Amino acid sequence: MAVDKALAAVHKNIYMPMLQTAEIVSKRYGISRERQDEYSLLSQQRTALAYAAGRYDAELAPMNTTKAVMNKETKEVTYQQVTVSADEGLRATTIENLQNLRSVIDGGVITAGNASQLSDGASASVLMEAKLAEQRGLTPLGR
Repeated sequence: MAVDKALAAVHKNIYMPMLQTAEIVSKRYGISRERQDEYSLLSQQRTALAYAAGRYDAELAPMNTTKAVMNKETKEVTYQQVTVSADEGLRATTIENLQNLRSVIDGGVITAGNASQLSDGASASVLMEAKLAEQRGLTPLGR
């Protein structure tokens, strides 16, 4: 990432990582760790129900990729060819499991259970003129 030094001189926190941003927002608006864990659990439950109901079926496309796998004992990294067909961030969890996670920053409220995962995914969009969509028999989803 190229840092704009002039902009950073005027706005010292412009390149602040999301972890620090989340901690500041939590403190500024009084969003407790307990409240975040409760909402995280609800979000996981809603996502699981949506997957079970097939709500993501038309939204996701399987992708072939190479996955790095680290051996927890030896720290050796091996690679596997895999097909990813669903969001891997969905975890079966409980409020107790979320409450038992330690915060990423000492004294903070953000944990691996109530924060966004690092692999945020990808999407694709097709843009075209309305007349071309009409010629191809396509119904635009947006304008």
